[in-house]
Amino acid sequence: MFLGATTRQETLVATAANEYAGAVSAGRQWLAYQSDETARPEIFVRDLASGLHWQVTVQGGEEPHWSRDGLQLFYRSANRLMAVPIEPGKTFRYGQPRGLFDGAHNFGIESGRSYDVNPANGRFLLVKPVDDGSSALGSRT
Repeated sequence: MFLGATTRQETLVATAANEYAGAVSAGRQWLAYQSDETARPEIFVRDLASGLHWQVTVQGGEEPHWSRDGLQLFYRSANRLMAVPIEPGKTFRYGQPRGLFDGAHNFGIESGRSYDVNPANGRFLLVKPVDDGSSALGSRT
């Protein structure tokens, strides 16, 4: 995983696992990312100064995204959108994940996130499957 700059690129995470969907916190102190180093996708956070890292999820997690103020880390677990409270400070500390709502569907989107958060009002934008109406209309012969 790379964090690009106009003058150089620096490797931040390089293991035998697949790391992707990186998201840098507002203060540029933390990098949240998804990794399968535990045999399934989980969310990790790395301190960009020291390189120390923490596994934030233990029951699966994908598509990390920081709140605008950096006090929450959002992620998708199956079809549920989750939030982890982050304690401000120089050392990374986090609380218990809590479910926000169901309906955060995984579509294997190339951007690494099937949802986004409006920085102005905190509302979520989710990618949702198209309802083809077949169940409401019934079958036609």
